[in-house]
Parts: sequence; C-alpha cells; structure tokens
Amino acid sequence: VLFFQFWPVKGFQYLTPIAPPICLLAARTLVHWPNGSSLSERSRSKLQSFLRPAAVVVVAISLFAPSWARIHDSTVSRHPGGSGGRYLAGSGGVPGGREVGMWIRENVPEGATLMTIGPSMANIVQFYGHRRALGLSVSTNPLRRNPSYRPIRNPDRTLRNGDIQYLVWDIYSADRSPFFSAKLLDYADRYHGRVVFSQPAAASVGHGAAASGPAIQVIQVRP
Repeated sequence: VLFFQFWPVKGFQYLTPIAPPICLLAARTLVHWPNGSSLSERSRSKLQSFLRPAAVVVVAISLFAPSWARIHDSTVSRHPGGSGGRYLAGSGGVPGGREVGMWIRENVPEGATLMTIGPSMANIVQFYGHRRALGLSVSTNPLRRNPSYRPIRNPDRTLRNGDIQYLVWDIYSADRSPFFSAKLLDYADRYHGRVVFSQPAAASVGHGAAASGPAIQVIQVRP
C-alpha cells in the first residue's frame, strides 16, 4: 500500500489486488477486538457486545457517506472532458475512440506514425489501431512525464522529415489542453493537412454543453 501511495506512476486499478487482504485484516480486527484487553471476562463480553456492532456501523457509514456523495455529486462530470477534469473511474472513456482506432487499423498503412494531442488518445490509437502514436503534450522532461510515454522532442522537424504522417485531433483532449490543440491544428495547416476521417460528436464536453461538429478527426499531413 505504501509503495503504491508514493509511486508517482500508477492507476486506480493497481490497488485492487491489495484491497481483499486489507478488508480481511480490518474485519478480523473488528471481530476480535478488544480480546487482548486486561478486563474481566464478564466486562469484556459486555464491552464486545457494544463495541463490535458500533465499530461495524461506524465503518459502514464512513464508507457509505463519501461513496453516495461522490456518485450523486452533480458538479462532478462523468466525461473526461468535463469541468475540472474529474470523473468516476470506469464511467468516462472517449466516445468514438474505438471506431476511430478501428478505422486507422483498416486504412492507415502499417508502419505509419500518428501524432495526437495527448497520451490518452495515443493509447486508444495504439490499442485499437495497432499503429504507433505519440502525444504532443508529453513533456520532454523525464521528471514530468510517465516513463512509459515517449515525447516528440522536435515536432516540427519530425513532421518536416515525414516521420509522422497523420495527426489525430479530438474534442475531449482539446477541451483539456487548448494550447496543444491549437498547436496540432497549426501543424495541420503548415503541413498540408487533409481530413481523411471524421467521427461525429456523441457526448457533451466542458460544462455539460453539447459538442457540435466532429469529435475526432484523422488528418493526413505531408512535408
């Protein structure tokens, strides 16, 4: 538990295997407490009959209250592009991402490299599209990035040399990172970008406003 608390690169699912033994140890504590006290058998029995149910109720309330507030908090967006960038684990996702990835797998030549706004879309492209993808927003400083992400050290030169042939713009990453979104679109204009695939928007972004126009675009570029 301490390792995953302090390890900077982790996901919520990393703690899942640790949860069962922690729950068992906590339950064991509630069941046996306060067996180790110096009270008499009769006093300890009375104390246990009161403390055990009380402890169970306290633990249940402490878990139920924040969970209920989290689920029913209207200020928390269930969308990755939502206000503040907060959403429930498992309730987010990128609508249309799988369709774009499958289109890339069927239509983009093998060996091609794509540039996305951020690493999230790059992961989707690589998972569904089976093509290499790099996030423009990934920092070149190894202390400020996930070590599994590879940065584009000189995007302009990489595009000019033809090492990247496609750009992927998505409204969800653009809502979170408008600077890198504008930068990617600028590269599209500079390197004769041509939209070869568009995925229509099917979800709200930002403060719950409905997205209009394409949600994801695949743009072919050339030097």
